[in-house]
Amino acid sequence: MNYKRIPISTLKILCIILISISGLSCQQHHKEVVIFGQFPSVANATVSFSKQDDSGDPVQVVNIKNNRFSIKTNQLKTGFYHINISWPNPHPDTTFTRGSRKRFINGSIITTINLYIEPDKANEYEILLTNKSSPTDLLKDITNKNAFSNISAKVKSASVNGQLYDFFNNKHKAYNIAHQKLRDSLSHLADLALAKDDMVNYTALTNQATSVWAKELLPKMLVEYRENYYKNLSSVIVPYLISQTTDLQEHYQEYTDILNKLSGEAAESDYTKASYKRLEAFKVTGLKQKLPNPVGHLPNGQEFIYQPNQSKYTLIEFWASWCGPCRATNPDLLKIYSEFKDKGFNVIGVSIDTDKSKWLDAIKEDKLTWTNVSDLKNMANSDNTSRFNVVEIPQNFLVDHEGKIVAINIYEDNLQNKLKNLLSK
Repeated sequence: MNYKRIPISTLKILCIILISISGLSCQQHHKEVVIFGQFPSVANATVSFSKQDDSGDPVQVVNIKNNRFSIKTNQLKTGFYHINISWPNPHPDTTFTRGSRKRFINGSIITTINLYIEPDKANEYEILLTNKSSPTDLLKDITNKNAFSNISAKVKSASVNGQLYDFFNNKHKAYNIAHQKLRDSLSHLADLALAKDDMVNYTALTNQATSVWAKELLPKMLVEYRENYYKNLSSVIVPYLISQTTDLQEHYQEYTDILNKLSGEAAESDYTKASYKRLEAFKVTGLKQKLPNPVGHLPNGQEFIYQPNQSKYTLIEFWASWCGPCRATNPDLLKIYSEFKDKGFNVIGVSIDTDKSKWLDAIKEDKLTWTNVSDLKNMANSDNTSRFNVVEIPQNFLVDHEGKIVAINIYEDNLQNKLKNLLSK
């Protein structure tokens, strides 16, 4: 196969990666996978290939020489893989401004392509990697913040599952680009407000820039995901993505419905079993269920004893000092707490900090006057995250005086309106 040499000076970098799979002799257990392609010549650039759901150790790493690379292996099984193309940062000590935040770049620059390989179903994969920035932006002037967002990949695959996985990857990429543009725009407006000493708008815009992904873009993207799940109920890609999703609890019934309608290999997949297992765990933290008691100690070191009947409604808010989106919600929550605390509303902030001093500093800085508790363990080891099935933060549960859940992940206007309705009865 001949490749047309692509000059570095062109405004579009096209990387063609062909993955061809050919049969081996009967003595071998796996078919040979050959990954080869072109990428602009960059000193010390490498290509690595690794499985997503294992340790992440690369199957093989090769150098890019004369714009070309080739990887051969007969160790692959059907599954999800990463192709990482990396090269040294030409400006390792550069600090550049993105909106109101400064970023320090060091180490290597990496662009990752995700793909699903089925050696027994597909005999060729073609990946088109395109960059809309100039090669100068991408390879020399990495201080250009758009250099990475303009890289896009398109996977042409004989595998239906591979094509579907690529579809979802590109949708996620599009939302990430939209996120960056919106965040940078909000950060710029925040900088203008700060220059005018308009701290009210500066704080509001900064908080919005921090939380725009979790509150606006991610929920919208996952709606589109679920719509497409119903159109692809026989694909193993669907239960795989469901097993990884962050909104399983909020859309418990819909995900249950999707999983129940899966057919063929998708219905028998280990990812389907894993998704059902996660759903089963949410039964103890679903609407109208009695919530487990949070455990840990108060800032003064005393053991915390939860008594839900002390308030009409209590918000159990999971957060951490290092979680930007969590702390961005605190100003609004403080206003709501101040409005309703004398009417029977309470807040318990459950932190997953491991450093007590940072936890206490954050409480002081954010002026959190409600009850704060922590077992000073991280997400993986905290008794609270395991009891409440919390896999990400911020996350919250609104419970009544019996400890039964009346709302999940409710913030800002939704929380305020909910409390107005509940406390007026």
